[in-house]
Amino acid sequence: LRVTTDRDALLAAIAADPDSDLPRLVFADFLDDHGDPDRAEFIRLQCRTARSDPTDPGWLPAKLREQQLYWRHRDAWLAGQPDHWPHGQLTYW
Repeated sequence: LRVTTDRDALLAAIAADPDSDLPRLVFADFLDDHGDPDRAEFIRLQCRTARSDPTDPGWLPAKLREQQLYWRHRDAWLAGQPDHWPHGQLTYW
């Protein structure tokens, strides 16, 4: 018997619709509600920078903040991930 958590269900929704930001943004809300605001912000920033033009005045500050969060939390966020996944691939959930 496998018990599915809310987190598992949200991650499955992201995997099932990889081109949609909606499941990612719902997961970001979940992370906010469960004490992980930096990861929630990181996901929102990734959605924003992926969908906006680099010439947009808000793009560079958002990208810089995204990278700041990534490097601050990289080791913790990548802990437990399969070793065979390229780390660059994991920067985009």
